[in-house]
Amino acid sequence: TLAESYGIKPLRVDFAQAQFDASQIVHDWAVQASGGLATTVTTTSDTRLVIGNAVRFNSAWSAPFDPALNETSGFRLLNSYEVEVPFMRRSAVLPQTTGDGYVAVSLPLAGGQQFLVVLPNQGRFVEIQGKLSATRLEQIAAAMTPAVVDMSLPKFSIESSRTFNLGVASSAGTADFSGIDGTKDLYVSSSDHHTRLSVSESGLQAGSTTLLGITDSHPETWPDYGSFGFFGSDLTDTTINFTQISVILGRPFIFAVRDSVSGVIIFMGRVMNPAP
Repeated sequence: TLAESYGIKPLRVDFAQAQFDASQIVHDWAVQASGGLATTVTTTSDTRLVIGNAVRFNSAWSAPFDPALNETSGFRLLNSYEVEVPFMRRSAVLPQTTGDGYVAVSLPLAGGQQFLVVLPNQGRFVEIQGKLSATRLEQIAAAMTPAVVDMSLPKFSIESSRTFNLGVASSAGTADFSGIDGTKDLYVSSSDHHTRLSVSESGLQAGSTTLLGITDSHPETWPDYGSFGFFGSDLTDTTINFTQISVILGRPFIFAVRDSVSGVIIFMGRVMNPAP
């Protein structure tokens, strides 16, 4: 079913007799699929499967920044303290819009995606961030019109790692994954998520991976064909070679990497401090 319906190649691993090997296989897949992010979950002899998702995204700007135009300038943090960081500069016709408390600009990527930036006005970051739902982001993108934009964008690299609170899905005896094995014995016992994204003169590089370990709360009822699970790779490998205003991203801003046609958000985050 995984192969036919989702294009996922399942990999058989032995969680019961070769726990270390199984964990290493999962770890190695995450590193390879995400472009280097070490992500792992805890597995035991009662683990039945690990669900993994990864994205590796490398795309050039449609028109790269010229490194010769870079300059070091101040980036004002929310606490009003300033850090000195390198800014890339470019003047081009770009989609842009302004709204109540923000300005937004979209930088096209060579593969048909866009790097959409929302820059809240000074003192309104928390307010604008709180209002920025998926629907609001779509409205901002739809409102954009072309203009000559003199843009200053800091070079930055951000990384985050977290586990998930999945509520009832993580509760043995309450979680309902009966669509997998016909019982309510399975639950999420372990999770890990890791993301990295960097922006430079040539383009954008990013990777992300998420792992969920699914454990059996009643292992004594599991059919006796070996305590193995499937590790499926849902991997999107997007290696792509593919009116006048001034916008200086010199204070915290929000960004989204979007598909220009479907509007699907591939990555989303905020830059609070671009200094290394």
